Amino acid sequence: MQRKLQHNKASFFEYHDLLFENQDDWGGEKDPSKKFEAYAKELDLDIAKFRASKDSAEVKASVQENIDSGNKIPVQATPTFIVNDILLENVNGYDDIKKAIDSILSEKK
Repeated sequence: MQRKLQHNKASFFEYHDLLFENQDDWGGEKDPSKKFEAYAKELDLDIAKFRASKDSAEVKASVQENIDSGNKIPVQATPTFIVNDILLENVNGYDDIKKAIDSILSEKK
């Protein structure tokens, strides 16, 4: 979702990192929108664009698609890695992800 909120890649990654660093602060909130906006302000993002993007039909559809995917698998924590609707378990870095993807690809042959 946040990728669609910002067009600047540097801003995206700064915002992404801030969300994950503060996940304990907003993770239990029913509606963390105010906290998300505060993080955007902290990074000096354009708040009008942030709000417009956040409230767009495209972003809402993308968020709902992610929620539906998470409920289908079911996702229990973040980050969670899913490839071709397969939940990757015990992922502790690049090597684990590569191994899992290579395994999935070899099964497809």
